[in-house]
Amino acid sequence: ERTCFPLPLEVKYLPISTKTAFLNEVFISSAEKRMSSLFKKSDFFISEMDLIYSKAKQSDIFLRIHSSLPSFKLANYALVVALNINILLSKSSGTSDIPSDIIMESLAGNTHLEFLQLLSVIVTSVLGAFVTLGYGLIIFVRSVTEIPLVIQIVDEEIKIAIEEKSNKIQKTFLEIWGSNLFAITSTVTLISLHYINFEFAPGLYLFLLFTLNIPLFLKTLRSNVTEVHPVSTMKRKYAIIYDLIYHRSFLRNHVILAAFCFLGYFVNVEFFTLELLDVVPISPIVTDIIKSVTSPGKALGLVFYLFCITVLIYVSFGMTHFPEAFMIPVGEDADGVIQSCNASSCFSLFHYLKEVK
Repeated sequence: ERTCFPLPLEVKYLPISTKTAFLNEVFISSAEKRMSSLFKKSDFFISEMDLIYSKAKQSDIFLRIHSSLPSFKLANYALVVALNINILLSKSSGTSDIPSDIIMESLAGNTHLEFLQLLSVIVTSVLGAFVTLGYGLIIFVRSVTEIPLVIQIVDEEIKIAIEEKSNKIQKTFLEIWGSNLFAITSTVTLISLHYINFEFAPGLYLFLLFTLNIPLFLKTLRSNVTEVHPVSTMKRKYAIIYDLIYHRSFLRNHVILAAFCFLGYFVNVEFFTLELLDVVPISPIVTDIIKSVTSPGKALGLVFYLFCITVLIYVSFGMTHFPEAFMIPVGEDADGVIQSCNASSCFSLFHYLKEVK
């Protein structure tokens, strides 16, 4: 005998962006890993489908917008392509400056453009306005569902943590901040080695400190929001903002794209070209190509590390035992004598595949 259960109506309302994000993150090496990842995400899928379904029943306008969102996104990207084609063609006529400045100067009578040049600027402004409005509508529709969903998930996490407070072993300071201390120590060591052997470079040092430690620090804060009780309102707000930025990539990316529109209007039209990268989440082919590189990222990183140490060993032994073969001119000193490379410069040159003379 066989029993069939009808699918609930909510299953039709799982957003394509959520499906794409899951397929990009799931491990497909085995059926066991795929099913394990699906079970971990099942509660999130159900909550999102229930929320969208309830809003769709309340508002017919929301239902129509949500169902046509993928087609609307394709149309908006077509406008992005048209906008960038117009900017590219306008460069040859010398009208690819900031649209807002050109229009204000034209209205004030401070600049005199030919009719076709002014028309090109107007087309850029109109297309940019439509693209900005399109991204604004996409952000609004997704915010209506994603923000309440993230708030619900964070509140459930806090509720579970309070209920399990008595049975849960509190983490020690090293368990919480051990990875951060290791990252800071490694960064300071790297900076110290650079300072000892090279010139002082404050910009590089600040870049290393911020890029290597700030993201890890923020992630540690989010992971341990419920470790210290009671959970304050500030901690709750931080968890909500972090999850919106880090986990809700569709909403975050469209906010960034909308920001590029404003930068293209008021700073430089080159920012409009960055919106062409929106093809990545739109096209499954491009997504699969990127995933083929990101999924085996750890393995590729180890291969690159092996390549680096192989070159380093080759350069170190080569300069010690065969120095005449490593006479690569890298510059001249004050007396005009050609200087050969040292171990670090030879290491860099070998990565750029320079010819050894």
